Amino acid sequence: MPLEFYPDGFPRMHTVLPDGAEQGRVRIVHETPTEEEARLTMLRVMIGKRGGVQAGQTICQVWSGKRLWMSDTRDERSDHWRARLMARSYGGHVLIGGLGLGMFALACALEEKVERVTVIEINPDVIALVLPYLRAALEEKGIDPDKIEVIEADLMEWKPPKGERYDVIWFDIWPDLCLDHLPEYQKLNRRYGRRTKGWRGLWGEDILKRHQREEKKRGRYGYRWF
Repeated sequence: MPLEFYPDGFPRMHTVLPDGAEQGRVRIVHETPTEEEARLTMLRVMIGKRGGVQAGQTICQVWSGKRLWMSDTRDERSDHWRARLMARSYGGHVLIGGLGLGMFALACALEEKVERVTVIEINPDVIALVLPYLRAALEEKGIDPDKIEVIEADLMEWKPPKGERYDVIWFDIWPDLCLDHLPEYQKLNRRYGRRTKGWRGLWGEDILKRHQREEKKRGRYGYRWF
């Protein structure tokens, strides 16, 4: 299937990753919501939660065992929008924490100003499953498939090459937004702060910090946001 794109410019990952593809405990699932399913997800959005989808629009998901790890829903793409704009603006070398569906890595690699994309991914099954399809998509567009490099490592422990600095850094290694993850955000900011030449962001950091302030006012802390 030829590579297709959403109106916001992100690749439609169901045109990259085939339904049912699997490696170990990791698998790809395509879902096409019905009108009723789309209405139910919009109710979640109306009460301040996430997960809105459009009826008839196929979404792509990556599952690890029984856990949904990532999808290319509107919410997910919106979360990555600013980081993609930074990659488009700064270009150069982009460092990504977490491969997931490969949506963000592929979007960055398709940007002309981006020279290299390095992804740190801890799960070897995710790498083995997703990376070949990303490289095939790049080849389809006449782009060097080695523009995306994936390193199997724990982002919390991995050390970049000596002296290496990145134009854009984007970390998305969490399956959900939870205030209990904030110490990990702080650790990553300390570890990679001096490695940033241009812009650095972490998925959900601004949202969690805002909710942390609100919860501290109420005398509560440490709960799953959605």
